Amino acid sequence: IDLVQAKLDATLNVSLAGDLMPKEVGVKAGVAIGKAQGMYADLAGLTAALNGDLTPTELKELALNFSQGDNALGTIHARGPLVLEKREGKVKLEISAIDRKVLNFAGAKSGLDFGNTRIDSANEISLGQNGRVISATGRLTAQQFTVTQNKTTTIPLDLTVNYDVSVDKDAQSALLQALTLAGTQQARPVLRAALTQPMG
Repeated sequence: IDLVQAKLDATLNVSLAGDLMPKEVGVKAGVAIGKAQGMYADLAGLTAALNGDLTPTELKELALNFSQGDNALGTIHARGPLVLEKREGKVKLEISAIDRKVLNFAGAKSGLDFGNTRIDSANEISLGQNGRVISATGRLTAQQFTVTQNKTTTIPLDLTVNYDVSVDKDAQSALLQALTLAGTQQARPVLRAALTQPMG
């Protein structure tokens, strides 16, 4: 039997200004997996802790930390200026050392096992014109990326993806300025692809 039992705790703190508008919002939440069996057995003891601190003009912190016992399993972190009233800002989003167990939790329903995969990423997301224009640039790396499904396993690869994309809601358009993909196996290049020109 495939089974997961988890406990969720959350608290929300709101500080009000003199005009009773929110001055600062803090959130703390946690998910702890207790009993896990079947395809989820390796996830027993896994926890995810969310901490957030937001003001009307800045995302001071939004951090999601994964762990299992004393072992850190990765972090997702965002911060930067963000004017909520205007829906404008520039936020840096970083993904650090996401472990296979976190990936396996996401892929368990599909029977996916990500072996020794580790994910890291650095991104910058910009909002402009009252949120109508969105642009994002970033880099993602996957070390020893491999997937097993139905007893079939892909060859482990080190992958690097770089991208630059923008969306204009008014024009109902999206433009992919740049996209490159590179893959190596034991430091030997085995895969490379790139846009030759912007694509929209």
